[in-house]
Amino acid sequence: MQSITRPTLKADLALLLVTLLAASGWLFSKFAIGGMPPIGYIGIRYIAAALLLLPFAARQLFQLNKNQLFICVMVGLIQAGAMYLWIQAVDRSDRLGEGAFIMSLSMIMVPFMGRMVYGSRIDRYTLLALPIAIAGIALLALQGSWEFEPAQGLYLMATFFIALHFVYTNRNAPGIPSMALTFILLMVPGLVGMAISLSMESWPEQISTDTWVWVAAAVLIATSLRYFLYTWALKHSEAGHAALIMVIEPVWTAVMSAVWMGEIMTGQKLVGCGLIFLALIVARWRSIFKSFPYNR
Repeated sequence: MQSITRPTLKADLALLLVTLLAASGWLFSKFAIGGMPPIGYIGIRYIAAALLLLPFAARQLFQLNKNQLFICVMVGLIQAGAMYLWIQAVDRSDRLGEGAFIMSLSMIMVPFMGRMVYGSRIDRYTLLALPIAIAGIALLALQGSWEFEPAQGLYLMATFFIALHFVYTNRNAPGIPSMALTFILLMVPGLVGMAISLSMESWPEQISTDTWVWVAAAVLIATSLRYFLYTWALKHSEAGHAALIMVIEPVWTAVMSAVWMGEIMTGQKLVGCGLIFLALIVARWRSIFKSFPYNR
């Protein structure tokens, strides 16, 4: 049995921190949109994060050809759709933990989106995970009768955009410089968000300092630092370890929402979230299983 190397251990710890940063982004966003329009918040957050990355991406941006630039913009537009739906759901609901579990289903939807768009094969573990995930969603939606709350429906629609984003990027963007791709991935949703916000949303005459603090935390901690650690950790972590660790994000979100926002889940909803968590593990079991030392 091989021991875990020091770089791998550091990478796993970094990924664990990434899940915490991602979970904190839910709270930062919820508190920030309490003082500014939600779509405008997305615009400010992503433009600011892109500008922080610009010094590192500038050289690569000039190396992009027309086809690569088109792919980057398409990736950004798909991301914009996902973020638009997500922030609308966050704005309409205080049950962030429940939303995080629904959003985590995007990784189960990826193979089905790949099949629909590119005819890719669906892994049997994903097929096994699907009915478990559906059962979890049902328990979250059932309240005497089958009825999606508006926020739940928005979260679910956002997962389709995230799955499409993953499939499209994986298929078309491997040869594109990562810094340039990330910059455009952030800048396009930011510009789209600001355009929508300025034409459709009403802005307050004055935005409080507390609101700007939450925006800054979202930009620096939940976006910039998170992306940096995520990119570094993936280069050094075992694929199975990474898959298993990233599953933990909705758990952290639920815990933080319970502590800071007083979110209370009924027994039925807890079981629903548990089934979704189980479905994620089943769907990623192949990569998790392969990472065990005795299977190498």
